[in-house]
Amino acid sequence: MSLLDRVRSCTVWTPELYTPFVVEGRVVGQLGQSFGQWLLATFKTDFEQRGGAIWLKPALATVGERSQALAQVVTQGAQEGRFKASGQLLPLVRYWGDSALAHVDSGALPSFGGRVFGIGVVGYELKPAGTTVWLSRPKTATSDASGKSDVKLDVTIDVTVPGGATLAQTLADQAAGLAGISGQNLGLYAKWTSLVSYIHPLPGERLANEAWFVVDYGPARGFKPFDQGQRVTYDQMAMDQVLATLRETEDFASRAALILLDFALRQSFVVPGLQSDYQQLIQSLRLSREEESRYWSLPAGG
Repeated sequence: MSLLDRVRSCTVWTPELYTPFVVEGRVVGQLGQSFGQWLLATFKTDFEQRGGAIWLKPALATVGERSQALAQVVTQGAQEGRFKASGQLLPLVRYWGDSALAHVDSGALPSFGGRVFGIGVVGYELKPAGTTVWLSRPKTATSDASGKSDVKLDVTIDVTVPGGATLAQTLADQAAGLAGISGQNLGLYAKWTSLVSYIHPLPGERLANEAWFVVDYGPARGFKPFDQGQRVTYDQMAMDQVLATLRETEDFASRAALILLDFALRQSFVVPGLQSDYQQLIQSLRLSREEESRYWSLPAGG
């Protein structure tokens, strides 16, 4: 497939299959039909339907009260096998820097269609034969709530930003633990360069609604990442092979596909003279204003 088709395969969802989820008068997610009906039937004291949206009731007036109501959903949903609770709380927000309206377990957040923020690090090395990037792969497969198990190639480091944490501290902690990158080298060679965002359907009517801050990491003398916890393995891949893999396979995780294409565009591995859909490709790596508005809009009568 073309690179543009690859991106589109990562970013296509069907709004008609979901119901807006509203907290404090703001749409903060999208609910699959069966999950939304389960919320209304199981937690009648906390959720209500208004027009075309499902609301967390206004009587839950504080962040703590709303978070507690969602925690009850997580407990019950995990017991019923709707998702796997992780124990990590993430803020329920639209955009980075917004004040949290509530906090919810990261394992349940895709069921609510809430936005997840992460950091994706592209570790690269300039060699005489060309640029290579370090790719990670989990040593063991992980299963989602549907039981589906898969192992995908990913960027050098990918980490969700925990609730209350800063980007800089999250990057420093994870770079050391996941790839053996010292704080000194991080300060010298890590560059915040971009952001990619997408909405992608997951099994069980869930949505991956994600925004990833992109970091380029390229020490002049090269480096070899190592995971102290031995959770992932690392391999180098030349950029021409990365692009061929993106075109010909689905070996990369969705976020990795977008992050690596963003890197390829910025580093001129993909150029307008040889890529007729260059403009569309660049635009497709981030949700447009119209796509954001559609996702966060309250329906008429909602």
